[in-house]
Order: sequence, then C-alpha cells, then structure tokens
Amino acid sequence: MVSIGLGSFAPVPPTTPEPFRSRIVGTFSGLTKQWRSAMQGEIMQAALAYAAAKGHRGDVVNVLIDPDMDPDPHPGPPRFWEMYWNASGWVLDEFLHSLKRAVAAEP
Repeated sequence: MVSIGLGSFAPVPPTTPEPFRSRIVGTFSGLTKQWRSAMQGEIMQAALAYAAAKGHRGDVVNVLIDPDMDPDPHPGPPRFWEMYWNASGWVLDEFLHSLKRAVAAEP
C-alpha cells in the first residue's frame, strides 16, 4: 500500500478478472461517497470562481439562482447548476484516474 493523502492506495489484486483488471488500477481507502461529494463541491466552487474571473459572470449568476440545486438527475434539459456539477465530477474522475496511473507506474 502507498500513502498519498486520499488514504492508502491498494493495487488491483492479481486475481481480478479481465476486463476489470485493465480498467481499474486500484482503489483509495479514503475515497468515500461523502469525500467525493465534498471534493466535487470544492471543484465546482473553483470553476465558478474561474468563470467569474474570466468574465462569465452570467454563468455564475445562473448557477447560483438555479432553483434545482440538486445532484440527482431529473427529466428535461440540464440546468446551469447541473452542468457545472457534472463537469466538476468529470474533472474529479480524471484527477483520480491520473493519480492511480501515476501510483501504478511507480517502481
């Protein structure tokens, strides 16, 4: 196990069958649903701050006044809040995957 700040990283056991073994590098013990939601919220706040700094204040206002500030999907077109929430989740996923790849590449 390797300590990297998200808890411990445990590589995928050699007994894990394909195609899972090639798609999953390992798991972090600190990665929980509560941690993920909090981290996604932090990423979203950073995205909103960046949008405001780059002159996209209309996006920020639309996100903040969106009456449907709920991460659960709903029918119909996505709202501003939901679009920012989803993008924040994708950023978090890519961040975690890049960490896992980097840890797996270490000797």
